[in-house]
Amino acid sequence: MDIVFEPTNDTIYFEEPDSGTIIYEPTMSQKLCGVTRPEHFKGVTSIVLRLFNLVQPNRAYFGEKDYQQLVIIKKMVRDLFLDIEIVPCPIEREPNGLALSSRNVYLSATEKSAAAVIYQSLQLVKTMFTEGETDSNVLIDNACSFLLNKSRIKIDYFKIVDNNNLEDVLHVHSNCRIIFAGFLGKTRLIDNAPITK
Repeated sequence: MDIVFEPTNDTIYFEEPDSGTIIYEPTMSQKLCGVTRPEHFKGVTSIVLRLFNLVQPNRAYFGEKDYQQLVIIKKMVRDLFLDIEIVPCPIEREPNGLALSSRNVYLSATEKSAAAVIYQSLQLVKTMFTEGETDSNVLIDNACSFLLNKSRIKIDYFKIVDNNNLEDVLHVHSNCRIIFAGFLGKTRLIDNAPITK
């Protein structure tokens, strides 16, 4: 039997703005997307914890496309001793490599085609690493040059970070992740890929 829990706004939110208890992860939430959206992950962790408390799940599934959110939720569950298994779900992609997202509806057909360069830039980094390059500055510079030469994408950030704490790494190893955010027209796109040998 399938059951859908569909709470109303009144169930999750409060009548007066800022009157509810806030759950705040202070370090990773200020990196990457948190630099330009410093309050965003306060909302994410607070709402997700309310949902967890209402539903009492054994497992919760989060997509790897928003990798920062996934890592923050995993940390919250660990820090608050919640008996919930957080299950990462791999990124689903268009045939051209563009990560599937609800935001893609804002892209024209031409922009969707152009956005394939994001995935190509991630693959470029992975290829260079496999061939022996471990200097993150060299890898990032090459990827950004590739993006800027091949598209009209405005880069918000392009980083290589530790998988577990999202700290920038200088010398890339196999426990790292390439993370991108940028704008194509007015649409903000994010993507990432693990570093593997």
